[in-house]
Amino acid sequence: DSPIPDENGLKILEENFEEAIHFVNTCIHPQTVPSNIQALLNDDSCINLTQNSSPFWIMCAALRELVQANGTLPVKGSLPDMAADTNSYITLQQLYHKQAQSQAEAVYRRASQIARNLGLPQDVITENEVKLFCKHASELHVVRGSCIADEYERTSLDLSSYLEDPDSLMFYYIILRGLERFISEFNTYPGQFDDQVEPDVLKLKGIISKLLSEWSCSHVLRDERVHEVCRYGGAELHSVSAILG
Repeated sequence: DSPIPDENGLKILEENFEEAIHFVNTCIHPQTVPSNIQALLNDDSCINLTQNSSPFWIMCAALRELVQANGTLPVKGSLPDMAADTNSYITLQQLYHKQAQSQAEAVYRRASQIARNLGLPQDVITENEVKLFCKHASELHVVRGSCIADEYERTSLDLSSYLEDPDSLMFYYIILRGLERFISEFNTYPGQFDDQVEPDVLKLKGIISKLLSEWSCSHVLRDERVHEVCRYGGAELHSVSAILG
């Protein structure tokens, strides 16, 4: 493409304008802090830190101060491919990288100071962790689940509402709990031996029925769900294992 003059008479490539229009929805983001990230930074775990606070919340607290000072999240430090000559692209890339590095260092220093003030070891926060944290600051998310110990101590579970839906995944949760108890009692997976599939189906059904009774749930699981678990005999598909670890 032939260069065209800008308002200052400097020659620029028309291709840049076409590229900017084409990628405007994917490469340009608002500078305001997303509401979900702001909610995270205003979370009680972020504001009221203790010695039991995790490194994540300490970094969030340091990030919160940076956002309060600058009004924006740290830049990622990366630059997408674009039409440009090599020198211009490298110069622009270095600017973004330098800014990202400067902001990450500021967050790291503040996070380290917060950790020291809490009486935590110096190495509880690492610089590499902070760099990764800042790079993905716009994608932070917290998932709060129940404590596994509390789950096992419950004498009753409200499962009935979930089991009304025939496609509910709660069926598999119940089967997995039964499977766990089966392994504990018999020291083997149900169906691990071909000639034991059918007997193990009956054993597993009995265990699951007992579990449901303990949870004060009168629902009965379909035989085919239990049979399917026994049929695979503890085998794991490599693709599923790779994802679940």
